Amino acid sequence: MFSMEVMRLIERCRQGDADALGELYKAYAQRMRGVCRRYVSDEQTISDVLHDSFVIIFTSFDKLRDDRKAEAWMMSITRNVASKYKDHLAKMTFVPLEEAEHLQMSKPESEVRGVPLEDVMQLVDGLPEGYGQVFQ
Repeated sequence: MFSMEVMRLIERCRQGDADALGELYKAYAQRMRGVCRRYVSDEQTISDVLHDSFVIIFTSFDKLRDDRKAEAWMMSITRNVASKYKDHLAKMTFVPLEEAEHLQMSKPESEVRGVPLEDVMQLVDGLPEGYGQVFQ
């Protein structure tokens, strides 16, 4: 896609044209998916990162200062989202399923801020219909 087309699409996107958002997605999704693959290998995660990237792009057109640099701007956003996800993933601890059965689960709480759990549950049951479901 050449720059003038991209610039027109960006302007239409700024004006809230949903069709333009779809066209922009179709034009760049595959390239951006390739950027995601450099950071993440799982296809579902790549789709999630791509989705998150487009959400940021679609809600941040006001931050794009030069429409001629839109492609680089979108790729940069995608790289940042993928990189942050990769960093987040690196900090997580994973336990193989075979080892998980040997882990000790913590005991369920018997009190909530000094109030016996049984009393708290009675109070929750007394809430209007629907409100108690949030706590349960």
